[in-house]
Amino acid sequence: MTPASARDIRKLGHECLIESGAGEASGFSDAAYEAEGVTVVPDAAALIAQADVIVKVRPPEPDEVARLREGQTLISFFYPAQNAALLEEAKDRGATVIAMDMVPRISRAQKMDALSSMANIAGYRAVIEAGANFGRFFTGQVTAAGKVPPAQVLVVGAGVAGLAAIGTAVSLGAVVHAFDVRPEVAEQIESMGANFVFLDFSDNQQDGAATGGYAAPSSPEFLAKQLEKFRELAPQMDIVITTALIPGRPAPKLWTRDMVEAMKPGSVIVDLAAERGGNCELTVPGEKFVTENGVTIIGYTDFPSRMAAQASSLYATNIRHMLADLTPGKDGVLVHNMEDDVIRGATVVHGRAITYPPAAPEGAGHRRPTPAAEAEGALARGTSRAGDGALPGRNPATGGTDLGRGDHPRSGGPLCSGELHGPCHRLCARLLRGVPGHLERLACVAYAAHGGHQCHLGHHHPRRAAAGRIGELARRDFLCRRDPDRLDQYRRRFPRHPADARHVPEVVR
Repeated sequence: MTPASARDIRKLGHECLIESGAGEASGFSDAAYEAEGVTVVPDAAALIAQADVIVKVRPPEPDEVARLREGQTLISFFYPAQNAALLEEAKDRGATVIAMDMVPRISRAQKMDALSSMANIAGYRAVIEAGANFGRFFTGQVTAAGKVPPAQVLVVGAGVAGLAAIGTAVSLGAVVHAFDVRPEVAEQIESMGANFVFLDFSDNQQDGAATGGYAAPSSPEFLAKQLEKFRELAPQMDIVITTALIPGRPAPKLWTRDMVEAMKPGSVIVDLAAERGGNCELTVPGEKFVTENGVTIIGYTDFPSRMAAQASSLYATNIRHMLADLTPGKDGVLVHNMEDDVIRGATVVHGRAITYPPAAPEGAGHRRPTPAAEAEGALARGTSRAGDGALPGRNPATGGTDLGRGDHPRSGGPLCSGELHGPCHRLCARLLRGVPGHLERLACVAYAAHGGHQCHLGHHHPRRAAAGRIGELARRDFLCRRDPDRLDQYRRRFPRHPADARHVPEVVR
């Protein structure tokens, strides 16, 4: 809780208490809290005795759980998969436990996603720590004293922490390379100015995305190819930042001893997965050390705490939003609605019962087939994805075919009708064929207009309307024309609709 968030919590009808000195390390004095009407209590024991809702950052200690009483609510990081004994103790005490690390990764819950808030800080701080231990500039310079090359940075894993690290390193002027097993993040990586590291792995490469917004474990064959690529990159990299971690699982070993030995003296490795064993084979959790060949390995486990003021502000905002959902009447009365996907997902103990693990919320973690796979199945059946020869929400006698595009989950109609989709592709192909760059942009706009029209009708997902159409055509035309070798990699990694294969690739050959 910060003084600012305390003001908002009081508007929900709650009275606020805080342990004396709790905000000092983040720059918030007891006087600042008192100015916002917060009651300062002398110690944690007094706080637990007086409060109905207790908010913590780290998981509770056994003696803290033992002090909980019937009807009391604890909100904190909890990691229920690793703390079964604490779950049992909280259940026996009759308390309710809301684990901030269990907030579902769905759009409506983003404002309460404390894991993402902390990962964002960790990714930023990782680059700052790397810079403090790296003996050169990040950006390249040409000076009277000579030319300084830019730092080469590799970020392994492009989740929230990885993207934060990429953005920070790029803004400092480094040449950034990034790898992730999920193909859909390649566009995000390159849009931030980094280079996506492609793997030449064409044997039915798996999609590394899994439920909950995290990457799935890789197959042994894919992992071997991945390590081979990292060994190739290791001698070239000045800074390596590893972020591959799924909560509740040991960190995968992605940077081995021989890779560390292949790096140049003065290089830096920052392992954000150190708390779960580390992605680097040599990482020592909680410590920083220098190897015999001069590589600095940083295995701190408290990156967010090293930016205490920012971490406190973001976490306090996550907590405020959670309390707002728990207090719909703004009358200071908690309503623990177990029918709510977010509250149900985050609640691990309630009503003297352990409610972990929760059922997956509707729409969370659902992986739609790729458009190419969807198209192949639909064309083989000769029907829409509904499987009965009719498009949902359309008259079977008059509805057009869907060409495998699938149906919008809200509208019940096709994402893009067959009678419009094909001609639009052909129009763009004609416009793009052999014309100057400014007309290519006009073709992209024409194509996006069709996507926007479908979006307006409710037949098209907004994120795949204008941005998707412009992005795909521009990417294939400019990137692949500039680097023909990338075209084959791009086709393997991003299979698209059959109409794309018929009309677009001929433009970029």
